[in-house]
Amino acid sequence: MNQEEAFFNLMEKLRDLNYCFISGTAVSVYSDGKREAKDLDIVLDSKDIDTFAERMGCTPNKRITSKGNFLTEDYVFETDFSGLSIEAISTEKGKQTTKMQKTFEHKVKKKYLGEEIYVTPIEELVSQKAFTHRDKDLADLELLKNIPLNQNLLLEFVKEWGNSEEIINLLKQIGFKIK
Repeated sequence: MNQEEAFFNLMEKLRDLNYCFISGTAVSVYSDGKREAKDLDIVLDSKDIDTFAERMGCTPNKRITSKGNFLTEDYVFETDFSGLSIEAISTEKGKQTTKMQKTFEHKVKKKYLGEEIYVTPIEELVSQKAFTHRDKDLADLELLKNIPLNQNLLLEFVKEWGNSEEIINLLKQIGFKIK
């Protein structure tokens, strides 16, 4: 099975669920493939993670992960699906964060590997990458800096991440046009 067929089958498993692709996958989509994602990172609404896990033959578990300068607790499973490395992430039922709700409210429909998919809004992606600012995040921000942003939405996401002044200053240094 080729990558496009596997991706089509994955999208069938996501049908009718509230999801969006994030992180490296979203960077790949927004940069028109200038950055290749090593895996497919998918965030799901807390009410849908168990359904998706069941469809994939997996069981999600609680996890605490270090993302460089912060720790995150989530509800996750990882699997190989027809050669695609998948990481599905959510919060436990009833623990949906404001940031996650906002992400789903503003998710963007894009074309990827021949399929229409949802990706995290560019404003959330940029603010998350600036917040973590690991070397790979800074490289991703270079790829994203010329994509138009909704200034107000960006500032809302920056506020959700915290360290607003530091994030805004970093984005300006990289070349983002922020008022």
